[in-house]
Amino acid sequence: GNRYAEHNPEFLDVSRNELIITTSCEDPATLLKWADEYYTDEASLQTFYGSISDGKIQANDDGTYEVLVPDDGSSLDTSAWSFSMRHRSTGAEPWTGVTSGRCSSRPMRNLLYQNLSMPSLPGWTWAARAARELNAEFSMVSVSGISVAKPKYPKDSFPSMEEVYPYTDLLGAQRLEREPELWQFSSHPKDAVVINLGTNDVNPVRFYSDLDAAGEEELWFSQRYRAFLEQVRRLNGPRAQIFCTLGPLEYYLYDNIKTVVEEYKRDTGDQRVKCFKLIGVNLETEGWGAISHPSMKTHLRLGRELAARLRPLLGEGSGA
Repeated sequence: GNRYAEHNPEFLDVSRNELIITTSCEDPATLLKWADEYYTDEASLQTFYGSISDGKIQANDDGTYEVLVPDDGSSLDTSAWSFSMRHRSTGAEPWTGVTSGRCSSRPMRNLLYQNLSMPSLPGWTWAARAARELNAEFSMVSVSGISVAKPKYPKDSFPSMEEVYPYTDLLGAQRLEREPELWQFSSHPKDAVVINLGTNDVNPVRFYSDLDAAGEEELWFSQRYRAFLEQVRRLNGPRAQIFCTLGPLEYYLYDNIKTVVEEYKRDTGDQRVKCFKLIGVNLETEGWGAISHPSMKTHLRLGRELAARLRPLLGEGSGA
């Protein structure tokens, strides 16, 4: 009969819109009935925009449905990042902390090693693995889909890391309509701060058909990255080592980041800032994780790679 043919037997690469039933399934017919429910109007709309119980979809008495416009002024797409199943982890593969992510995580700010990126399963991601290899504690400041800065010509109200970073939980406070709490950096000193941002910042450059506007966005990114780097240094003090990275998915803005770091070091004399690229995803040996994000195999390898980068400067077992 028909069988699912993998192009590489070393890993199972499951993409969106696919369902695989293994030989361990005791009742395939019931499983298929469950899967069919995803194709109803009610399930499809909630999967794409958010649930009825969250107030994102309205079920009318006549059997029709209405997608509700967010009341906070954001776009439907921005709202979907936080509330829809299409932007949430549904399997065992962790979504990466590349620059942004797929799930918001409240920062665990009371630890020593800080990674500015995004995980949905914090203990499984490359940053956590690197910290464990170095016998270090770590915290993460992470928001799904986040960029260093808002685009020069923003199309929605999506937050930026330079806005979020000074606070304990800015977005949570905004949703609860509370006054945001500034994080006390001096009470929680860091030995190292790893910045892996820039993947999502390339979107304004890529999506502008006007090349002049795209060039302006690229220059704007460099200016904002410099301002963010200065913000990270100012808030964390002169002792912390800062590592500016990019990868493993998108490298278009890496040259901009490298130039910004070189100019910053020249202008300030601050030599405790380093810049390096993370090695990209190897599809032949690692495959993809959920919705074309790094798999657990990639996270394992990135963790070892980051630990190797940090160890000469921080040592092992130093609490860095």
